[in-house]
Amino acid sequence: MQEIDALAGWLDMLREATTRKAENEETIKACRDKIEAALGESEIGTIRGMPVVSWKWVKSNRLDQTLAKEMLTAEQLAACMTETTMRRFVVVSND
Repeated sequence: MQEIDALAGWLDMLREATTRKAENEETIKACRDKIEAALGESEIGTIRGMPVVSWKWVKSNRLDQTLAKEMLTAEQLAACMTETTMRRFVVVSND
């Protein structure tokens, strides 16, 4: 364990910012939902004739893991796996 008492203020700011972020995400979702509903099937939205938003269809290719597990042997699946290591940062709640 590492003592970080001197950073208590930074931790408080992080907690406050995280709370504001969650509130802002709700606002962003509500705004986006309203705009998308107004766009309907249109890909471009304009204000005073100027394009201000685009909502375009995008195709992507993704691996269907369920299908891959059905089609490949355990050895083939293992050969396709890559292990990664990362650090997860979590603010501990002391409630």
